[in-house]
Amino acid sequence: MNPALLKMGIKEKRFGDKIIFSETEIEIREGELVAITGPSGAGKTTLIRMLSGMDGDWDGEYFFKDAPIGPKERFHRIKGVCSFVLQNVQLLEYLNAEENILLPFRYRKDRCDQSFFDEIVSTLDIRSLLKQKASTLSGGEKQRIAIARALIVNPNIIFADEPTGSLDDANVALTMNLLKSSCRRQGCALVMVTHRLSLLSEFDRSFEIKDEKISRVSL
Repeated sequence: MNPALLKMGIKEKRFGDKIIFSETEIEIREGELVAITGPSGAGKTTLIRMLSGMDGDWDGEYFFKDAPIGPKERFHRIKGVCSFVLQNVQLLEYLNAEENILLPFRYRKDRCDQSFFDEIVSTLDIRSLLKQKASTLSGGEKQRIAIARALIVNPNIIFADEPTGSLDDANVALTMNLLKSSCRRQGCALVMVTHRLSLLSEFDRSFEIKDEKISRVSL
């Protein structure tokens, strides 16, 4: 069993008078693929924000590699080792695909390793797209560019919030296969929110959010 990467013991998370989570917990292990499911409004996106440290406004404990981290320090500690792939891929339309992939390095002190870049481009089969403006790409092509952008910083963990939500069945399969194979290749953990129960067999573990709890799904 892989060691724990992230652990949260949640006493309570609420929005105003509404309780989202109560007395529940979740653990993400290094290199594993985890699915998050649940009905609309259950708190799937909220859980992603809490795991990534973006939302520290809740009561409970948070551990990264077994080290406890307080609410104000979480995102600062985690942001350098995590990436995001969203349903709205948020590419800059006026930049080409290559510029979008390398965008994280505008805000980092280090530079992209060219051989690693070439490996990701080959794995995702996007070399022919690199000089095309993002505005000219299809939905599936944009999603591949977004995956490349997430992988290029060699993260410990990728948080994916409904990345297949707006794709047709063919591109759903392609996106899932690319995410899965790329994370396996890099030893990167994946935490993915999905409403497609047919995808759950692709993951190492799956959790359902229901009635303020995070419960393991048995397949």
